[in-house]
Order: sequence, then C-alpha cells, then structure tokens
Amino acid sequence: MGQLFCGGPNSPAIRATLQLGALYDYASSALPRPGSGLADLHVILAQAVTGEDAALDARTRQMEGRYPSGSYLPAVARGFAAFEHGDFSGAIEALAPLTGENERIGGAERSTI
Repeated sequence: MGQLFCGGPNSPAIRATLQLGALYDYASSALPRPGSGLADLHVILAQAVTGEDAALDARTRQMEGRYPSGSYLPAVARGFAAFEHGDFSGAIEALAPLTGENERIGGAERSTI
C-alpha cells in the first residue's frame, strides 16, 4: 500500500489508499471470521491489496477445509498475495488452475478471475 503514496494530499493515489484502508477496516469488523465463501473472497481481496499479510495468512488458515469448495479460497488468497508482492508467476500459478471454478463459492455466474 505504501507504493500508492505519491503526490499532494488530494491526489487520486492518496484518496485510493485511504479508501482501501476503510475497506479493510470495514471487512475486518463486519466479517471477523470466515463464514461465507463469497464474503470471504472480498475480505481476502481487501487484506491482500492493503498489505495485511498476517491477517491474510490467518484468514487463509481459518478457511482451510471449511468450505465444500475445498482449497479454492485459500488458493485465491495465495494468488492475490503473490500478485500484490509483484510475484506475477506465483499469482498465475495459484490462480490459473481456478479459472472457470467461481461457481464453487457462489455469487455471479460469470467468471471474473
């Protein structure tokens, strides 16, 4: 998240950073533990983009074996984290096998990953 800080106090990058922080705060307070696959997808995305690696690791461990989707969400979490750390080959390695499997967590039918 630190890479986003550039420009003056009204710059789009700073506004985006503050919005991501607010998103993370909301996700952490409203959904402190895994409970719904689709909601967890959004929480792990917020944790990844805000650089909350410890929270993402903890959430990933809590999701292991919890859902009928198996290792889908933990793999997504690893892929998001790899992408945010600039490990694009690791992100592809984690996310590519999941292509076309979004129905495993519910929500929209159209593939977004």
